[in-house]
Amino acid sequence: MRVLQLVADPGIPLDGHKGASVHVAAIRAALERRGHDVVVAAAGAKRDADDGRVIAIPVADEQGFARFRAAARWLDAHHARIEALGRFDVVLERLALFPGAGIRLARALGARHVFEVNAPLAEEMERHRGLTDAAAREAEDDALRASDGLAVVSRALVERSRRLGRSDASILHLPNGVDVERFARAGDRARRRSDLGIAADACVFVFSGTLKPWHGVDLLLAAFERVFAVRRDAHLLVVGDGPEGESLRARASRSLDAGAITWTGKVAHDDVPALLAAADVGCAPYPALGDFYFSPLKVGEYAAAGLPVLRSPGRDMDDLLPEDRGSIVVSAGDTAALATAMVELVDDPVRRARAGAAARAHAADALSWDSRADALERFVHALPMPAPRARHVSASE
Repeated sequence: MRVLQLVADPGIPLDGHKGASVHVAAIRAALERRGHDVVVAAAGAKRDADDGRVIAIPVADEQGFARFRAAARWLDAHHARIEALGRFDVVLERLALFPGAGIRLARALGARHVFEVNAPLAEEMERHRGLTDAAAREAEDDALRASDGLAVVSRALVERSRRLGRSDASILHLPNGVDVERFARAGDRARRRSDLGIAADACVFVFSGTLKPWHGVDLLLAAFERVFAVRRDAHLLVVGDGPEGESLRARASRSLDAGAITWTGKVAHDDVPALLAAADVGCAPYPALGDFYFSPLKVGEYAAAGLPVLRSPGRDMDDLLPEDRGSIVVSAGDTAALATAMVELVDDPVRRARAGAAARAHAADALSWDSRADALERFVHALPMPAPRARHVSASE
């Protein structure tokens, strides 16, 4: 099939390393491996590609949330440019603020429209980014109702979609995937440790991701302080940086020996597999959250790297890596329980090895991006083809 992958969020650079950029690139690559023709239109593209495979949506003249509206205006004004590229079977759009233009474009093209939904975006922007535009939620809900189908990463988002009146046939539960081969062949463990200055015989716990409050790195650090007090052969590797980075590093410098933690700072996603190869246990210690709607990329990456995953509970985490396939589950927000589990893992290398092998096998069987692209392809083909311009979604001006 011919796919127009639409990324109208200016905060998702096509060549970026954050989770959203990784997801966009991985879905595109997996679809192309399956023989599909993918053209990308993106507000996060630096320029048009010479071969016409990437179309840059210009938003540089705007600031803040106005960039989302600028992307929508550009799309509404450039239907003819996209139509000149030929027939498309589906517009696969990652949900952005003030959506609707992608649906209007799909109708003009006579194509199906599918939203990829990774978060309740307007609500998230209100909570964490200071969005105060009351029209944002209404525009999002209207667009989610009008699209032909929704591909959502978590069970919480499936339930949200149902509350909007969507039928189960129009919702695809599609958790995040992983490039299994790239993480499985990351290289020699001893060499990776030597490069990082980590002792060869240490038990290394790794966190990989952005250091944000809701990722639980403060809980992990508090637990590791307890562990290191009784197991000096434990080591913590923190891959990434973020808003909490400075305060976490300051706390660690006060409470721990300088060599107890390795902080990599911000790294390219291409470098993550080699860093995970130095570890023994992957950590995803989310705090107790009232609305857990995530599908953490890190869980699949840990599993593909052959690491047991020490994590908080939850249905969406179970979907990625069940307890009997390499997860060690600890109550969310329970620092003492987390520390106890970490000490037990330090003391039991056989358990670590068995759980890691189970995690790697599960990743190969169930978590590849190719399996996600296969599910997405079948979902799109099952959706009825709409009549061109059959529906109208009001522009958010």
